[in-house]
Amino acid sequence: MHILVLPSWYPNNPQDLNGVFFRDQAKALAANGHKVGAISLNLRSLRNLGNKNQAENAASYEVDEGIHTYRDSVWKVFSRTP
Repeated sequence: MHILVLPSWYPNNPQDLNGVFFRDQAKALAANGHKVGAISLNLRSLRNLGNKNQAENAASYEVDEGIHTYRDSVWKVFSRTP
């Protein structure tokens, strides 16, 4: 079975503990023979529009312990919208 994980937050690297619950779930599914992918979006504030840090803007793809992980940064247009 193919499973796509769309977490509310996800670790930026294996040592990061933010969102580790989602990564652990994806690893468990992959260990049970499923094809697992994760899409991690880093929401950036419009307050940082003038910040030209290209490392944050670059999309990346990696296979992290059997989890096909796509990371990208997007602008958070609507702040504090219920």
